[in-house]
Amino acid sequence: MQNSKVIYISRAVFPNKSANSVHLMKMSQAISRTFRDVTLIGLKEQKNRISKKEIFENYDINSNFNLKLISIPKRGIWIYLLIHVFFWLNFQSRKNKIIYSREPFIIFLSLFLGFKAILESHDFFESESKRNIEKKIFKHKNFLKLIVISNALKNDYSEYFQKTPRIEVHPDAADIVDENYSKNIIWPSKKATLQVGYFGHLYKGRGIEIIIGAAKELSDFDFHIIGGNDSDIEKYKKLTLSNNIYFHGFKNQKELPGLRSKCDILLMPYQEKLSVYNYDKSSAKWMSPMKLFEYMSSKKAIISSDLPVLREVLNDTNSILVKPDEASDWIKAIISLSNKEYREQLANNAHKDFISKYTWTKRAEKIFKYL
Repeated sequence: MQNSKVIYISRAVFPNKSANSVHLMKMSQAISRTFRDVTLIGLKEQKNRISKKEIFENYDINSNFNLKLISIPKRGIWIYLLIHVFFWLNFQSRKNKIIYSREPFIIFLSLFLGFKAILESHDFFESESKRNIEKKIFKHKNFLKLIVISNALKNDYSEYFQKTPRIEVHPDAADIVDENYSKNIIWPSKKATLQVGYFGHLYKGRGIEIIIGAAKELSDFDFHIIGGNDSDIEKYKKLTLSNNIYFHGFKNQKELPGLRSKCDILLMPYQEKLSVYNYDKSSAKWMSPMKLFEYMSSKKAIISSDLPVLREVLNDTNSILVKPDEASDWIKAIISLSNKEYREQLANNAHKDFISKYTWTKRAEKIFKYL
């Protein structure tokens, strides 16, 4: 295994603000701790002159893996990527190489060219073309296994396919937090007031309305929203009538641990219908949000929506779980964490679970352990 080379192929554009791009970077770094040679293939805008070193810094990555970025044309990006990957792989040795991707068509192409491959999936949206290509992938002798992020997603794959491949459940993950991250970070807050934070996008279904409503009722708490596009921030600012809620905007990955450390309570108010990139699709049934594990790594008390898929990780000993759309329940949960002993107990339990199960390194080791 140590002499193998992993080629991780994506169609993500780097750098960008998506959780997908963070996942790809963090997994590549973690795999490189198991394998000596890892290459992440992605895309870049032709006009973007940012260096690879700057990209690694933005994602808080140690540059211990290779990053190959393909300049994309204005049109036909997906076809262009497939053609580029086809010719690039065709000139690579097949010996001791594993192709890893979240793109079924990339995996099918890799198997066709004679490589061993692993597919990772984060959803089971209806797609006849995707299902057909997956059937061909799962039957191929060089296909190693399917990685999914939740038991709910594994169940959907198992129910759909009569003959299922080797399926493994590996939830998302996070980095272990450096305790010095919070130094020299200054943000608006009231002294002796508990700080409540939300980190992530402001797409439909993220529960931002719940946070705004709670801030209005809980003047003794400060609320901080970190993330979101400028247009979404402006939209929600217009709904905000309280002076105890702050919008910090998008922050680089390197800045987030320090900002989370400034909070006492972290919120995850996912709704039962959760859009992806503002598309009218819901991933709430299968999700394993990186935000969850980043929260756990920060050793802060977590209040989360009580969704079945989140209960695969969370429980009543490491978080407070409440009905997604019951605003009064969220307010009660926040107030209950004024009790410092209770707050620290939940935070410590979540952190212990994180350290034992949910670091990026542990995830990579489990996926590649028996290959």
